[in-house]
Amino acid sequence: MKVLAVINALGEGGTEKSFAELIPHLEARGVEVHLATLRTRGAEGVEHSLRERGVHIQRLGAGMVSRVLEYRRLLKSLRPHVVHSMLFEANMLARVGGIGGPPVLTSLVNTSYSPARRDAPGNFSPKKLEAVRMVDSITARTLVAHFHAVSDAVRDDAISHLHVPPRAITVIRRGREDPTGEVDPSARSRVRDELAIPRDAIVVVNVGRHEFQKDHRTLLAALAPLLEANEDLWLVVAGRPGPETPAIEGVLASMGPSCRVRLLGHRRDVPDVLAASDLFVLSSRYEGLPGALLEAMGMGLPTVATDIGPVREVVEPDRSALLAEPGEPESFRKELGRLIGDASLRADLGARGRTIFEERFTIDRSADALADLYAEVAGRLVASPRRRRWRP
Repeated sequence: MKVLAVINALGEGGTEKSFAELIPHLEARGVEVHLATLRTRGAEGVEHSLRERGVHIQRLGAGMVSRVLEYRRLLKSLRPHVVHSMLFEANMLARVGGIGGPPVLTSLVNTSYSPARRDAPGNFSPKKLEAVRMVDSITARTLVAHFHAVSDAVRDDAISHLHVPPRAITVIRRGREDPTGEVDPSARSRVRDELAIPRDAIVVVNVGRHEFQKDHRTLLAALAPLLEANEDLWLVVAGRPGPETPAIEGVLASMGPSCRVRLLGHRRDVPDVLAASDLFVLSSRYEGLPGALLEAMGMGLPTVATDIGPVREVVEPDRSALLAEPGEPESFRKELGRLIGDASLRADLGARGRTIFEERFTIDRSADALADLYAEVAGRLVASPRRRRWRP
């Protein structure tokens, strides 16, 4: 089974990271994976490590016409059984540039047209967003053989806003490598010493780039009174800078020099940072499926998370995580206060989260399901029944 995966770039986003982790497991199941990207993220991201492992990656041309022509040449020379596209630009190229070629499987990775997503600052104007949605919908329903959704919430968003038939979508939730395998026994003390955090402190950790989606402002507003009242409490945030960085830094400046918050920026050793922490918080306004939460559960960390659909698909409320209302600092403060003050509750929630990870979110479960889906899609016709079947 030969698959060409088409993706915007190979950065450190959840889609890029989760697919990169899947590749060796897919190869072990007889899937030969090739990658085509539209641009590079340079030293940041997973591209370098994939090339070191021998994964074939071709970066396509910059101009639209040259990119399409280069993509069609790649299809002709590679002759894949399936094209697997991820993220909007890559989806458009795979769909339009691949007309007459192999069947296209598109991954749906976020609730792209939900109200929370539409209200994000810096988004398209309503007219432009509607135009994008229409193009997405038309090409999805006419040029895609099948869809892979990372959660029920993402599937429902596609049904509602792209008008994709439910039968055309298969939900395969992202799995993760077991993060405990990447951590050495000294990580907890080593990371705390590096950050000048006392070894007996209570550390709250958040993992997420500085963007509106991750809503660090609500997190900081929730924690500020708790930090002021508890000298043993610390917050660490791992995630690359972004549009929200100036606002985050402004909030920290107003909290004073002793606010006990560490902005770590981009980290390649996230499992070590999690190992150095006592509880995890996810304050996102929206998610497709929260990969950072899965990693925290894999590490056995108790969690306070936003009460949104994709989170509820991952956790068991009050058994593996406490849930708070999106954008509501008081709600987060209440649930964080419960965990900070109750070591027994932290232990119980963390243990149950680890069990859920082992039962439902291992990388092998995802690889099994995706390899099966590739095999199913490879034999399908694309869109119109008058189209010829692609023969590699």
